[in-house]
Amino acid sequence: METKMLKRKSLFREYKHKSSCTTSLINPETVVSPENGDKEVEMKDEIIIKKCNSVQNNPQFTVIFSKDQKKLVVFLKDQKKYFVWRNERRFYDQLDGLWTFVREERNSPSVGINNKWHLLDLSQFENATVMPVPAAYNDLTADREVREHVGWVWYQRNFFVSIRDKSYRHFVRFSSVQYHAVVFVNDKIVGIHVGGHLPFEIDITGHVSFDNENRLTVAVNNTMTSNTIPPGEFRYIQRKYGESKQYSDGFFKQTWNFDFFNYAGILRPVYITRKPFTYIDDISIDARADGFFGYKVNVVSNTQFVRIQVTVLDKYATVIFENNRYHYTGRINNIRPWWPRDMGAPVLYNFVVRLTISGILIDVYRLWFGFRTVSISEDQTFINGKPFYCHGFGMHEDFELHGRGYNPVVMTKDLNMLEWMSGNCYRTSHYPELIERDRNHPSTIMWSLANEPQSSDPTARPYFSDLINLTRTIDPTRPVTAVLAASFSSDQIGDLLDIICINRYFGWYIDTGYLETINHSWVFEVNNWKLRYNKPIIVSEYGAEALPGLNQDPSHVFSEQYQQELLKQTHYAFDILRKTHAITGEMIWNLADFMTADAVTRVVGNHKGVLTRNRQPKMAAYILKNRYENLEKMKD
Repeated sequence: METKMLKRKSLFREYKHKSSCTTSLINPETVVSPENGDKEVEMKDEIIIKKCNSVQNNPQFTVIFSKDQKKLVVFLKDQKKYFVWRNERRFYDQLDGLWTFVREERNSPSVGINNKWHLLDLSQFENATVMPVPAAYNDLTADREVREHVGWVWYQRNFFVSIRDKSYRHFVRFSSVQYHAVVFVNDKIVGIHVGGHLPFEIDITGHVSFDNENRLTVAVNNTMTSNTIPPGEFRYIQRKYGESKQYSDGFFKQTWNFDFFNYAGILRPVYITRKPFTYIDDISIDARADGFFGYKVNVVSNTQFVRIQVTVLDKYATVIFENNRYHYTGRINNIRPWWPRDMGAPVLYNFVVRLTISGILIDVYRLWFGFRTVSISEDQTFINGKPFYCHGFGMHEDFELHGRGYNPVVMTKDLNMLEWMSGNCYRTSHYPELIERDRNHPSTIMWSLANEPQSSDPTARPYFSDLINLTRTIDPTRPVTAVLAASFSSDQIGDLLDIICINRYFGWYIDTGYLETINHSWVFEVNNWKLRYNKPIIVSEYGAEALPGLNQDPSHVFSEQYQQELLKQTHYAFDILRKTHAITGEMIWNLADFMTADAVTRVVGNHKGVLTRNRQPKMAAYILKNRYENLEKMKD
């Protein structure tokens, strides 16, 4: 299960233009305009990025306009999320390791961009150091200013491109940069990306040298505002009395409207990838448990002589389907469906696309997929026609030292601990653009469009109506949900959703310390949601914080004993609700403790995890393990 937050129109200032575009904002004071050579264009306000259908007959690029509609830059690629695997026709070099790192002053007015730092060797700067990629930079020094930095930082490293690869397109692929990224190759700006957590790719074919070493420079800004997703607030603060001032001039506060630390930097691997000039750009697959099979392949090509061959193979490499069309809808007989854990085998098939010109292989891409159907009734969720009760975890990508940086060791530990506790699902939290990346994965069973939105606001209904319709247009095969925190009596959007997810913290935020209220409160809450909407309901968050090793008997809030007792009381209520099919799933918040901003309600982070931040089980983990094991047995 995935949580998906799409860009909210209400968070972006719309800017009308004669073409159909989507807008978002970034805030460097200057950019370099390719149309004006290396001349800087000074900006006193926001730069407005407009994602347009086509620019100069090339659908890859985006135009950047100033508020007076003067065109500034044409360079941003409309991103695809597919990884470039090494194969017969595709190659990549990984640029992970130690990069030169330079930090500007907090909230500086884009000093590096104004002074063209990308033309300089940053390792010669007095404050230059090195930073590992991938990793967040915040926790890797003993300097509090680095941890709390707001504004621009710069990364730089060199790379080679072989002269043997002149016949290929070259791209730089960033798997995640938080949050604004301005990318330079050698002396040119090649792209800007807005948004963290997920990959973006920029065509640098015309900017690399085959005779000399190339320089890759990335300026990264982590400032969060009401226009970012997730949002934050940036404001200058001053209090005066007569001639005296409480704060020094320029003092500001950066606050976040989300409960996790804003780890920043280059958080996932970086690649220089090579593709043919005619290449496979996008694949969409619809494969269902009854054998229904459809696909669509998009190809970038400047010739009409390209030919396509699509093949589907089983795990024994036996061909079960062949076609030479770019799109297809039909059936494949005698398939084996994909199942989640403890319901059957997770059978996968290999979708292989080959492009040829005059019989010569030009490009190939392989994608594993499964035949799987998700459906719902008014009470339950079904996988391939069988009832599926979701019991699992909400989770953040967070760990000591590297923060939100990619770490396959931690990911492996997380999945093994999830399996140890017999969980069968988890909710990723709360990253945009997942539909495009993950729509072909059978393990993704629904899309969640928001976490705790203000769904009682009268403007919520038209906004979410548009958002839900858009999601169903992109992917009509999965249920759509949103995680709600508003009251069942004031909510405005529940009837628009396929499944209702609710977050409630009875015994913690609500009636703190009164464990005896939990049972009645949950039954009251869920039954009233059910009465109003008659939709399947998943409890997407519940729980309590427990400081590791804090023992108190009789129990007290923040002790491990209190977390245990709250879980037991909550599970009694869930058993009552399960018997009447009032709920179709339960997910505790959270799998593991994670870091947050400084707050008097957060003792060095959020401690609602049943695992510590370094993935050791608290006492509550054994309660949950026993709970989920019993739920598995009830299926038999």
